[in-house]
Amino acid sequence: VIQIVKQTPQGEIQLTEFLKGEFFGDMALLQGGPRFAGARAKTNCRLLVLRPGGFLLKIRRDPTFAFE
Repeated sequence: VIQIVKQTPQGEIQLTEFLKGEFFGDMALLQGGPRFAGARAKTNCRLLVLRPGGFLLKIRRDPTFAFE
């Protein structure tokens, strides 16, 4: 289980949770801007880390990857 949380002046709030088999992404990976929220694992998880350059190169080489 992954929690998506945001810090506010009133404290931390939980925006959503992702369960086993679900996935999420960070638009900052594509836009290069600051992150809106953070992710925190509540249970043991396996993550796939994508770096901006490698991700964009993969899409250029295989455009269908973006739809998968």
